[in-house]
Formats: sequence, C-alpha cells, structure tokens
Amino acid sequence: MWTAGLDMARLQSRVRHLEKELLRVRSSRQVLLNLVVLQDRQQKLRLQALQQENRRLRRHRREKSETGA
Repeated sequence: MWTAGLDMARLQSRVRHLEKELLRVRSSRQVLLNLVVLQDRQQKLRLQALQQENRRLRRHRREKSETGA
C-alpha cells in the first residue's frame, strides 16, 4: 500500500509537470502563429508598395514615350 501511495504521488507530480509543459507549448504555438500573421501582413504591404511603384514607373515611361522625350 505504501508503494502505491508513492506511485500515485509520482504520477500526480508527472501529470502536473505535463500540464505545465502543455501550457508552455500552447503559449509558444500562439506566439509563432502571431508571428506568421504579422509576417504575412508585412509581405502583403510590401507587395502592394512594389505594385504601386511598378504602376507609377509604367505610367511615367508611357508619358515620356507619348511626349517624345
């Protein structure tokens, strides 16, 4: 009976440890997902800026060719 009590205490300790580890992993996962979302937003903004610059350069080139300059 005494060893059963030790086994139970050891198992309870292990469960507490695993629960803490699970919380840590969930937290890390959330941080990583937030970073992915942020990176995706930044990439979209950069792409939009490049597309806008491309349109500006094309418009400028077309205006120059129309004026014969």
